[in-house]
Amino acid sequence: MSPQMTLFVLRLLSATLLLAFLGLLVWFVRSELRRGGGASKGRRAGQTHGAIVLVSATGAEAGRFELRPVTSIGRLPSNTVVIEERYVSAEHALLSYRDAHWWLEDLGSRNGTLLNGLSVTKPIVAQDGDMIAIGDTRLRLELPDV
Repeated sequence: MSPQMTLFVLRLLSATLLLAFLGLLVWFVRSELRRGGGASKGRRAGQTHGAIVLVSATGAEAGRFELRPVTSIGRLPSNTVVIEERYVSAEHALLSYRDAHWWLEDLGSRNGTLLNGLSVTKPIVAQDGDMIAIGDTRLRLELPDV
């Protein structure tokens, strides 16, 4: 086989592998979007996913944050729920909707996350009315009926 023919075959093989990789990437992204899109299945336009309510020491509502399919909680301004408290890590916890449930996960924070008084050591299902404690901050989960 001539060097030109070998080079042509290698180029053709490279192009085929590149197209296969791109096709696989598109398939993966579409399947992830479909899976994430399940977060809004059954919801009408304008309906929210629910809210996280900041609860004061007296038990009164001190603030409200709308839930997103992936809701981050922490001290950094890039979080969905920003808590400016010294016991709260920069990226402290994550609430995410998957498999028809809301999951609470501690992101390796120094001071930990509590769900209804129990330490969150691995992702755990959270439900309507559950209390999340991060540092001295208390948050109540309010979920719509689906």
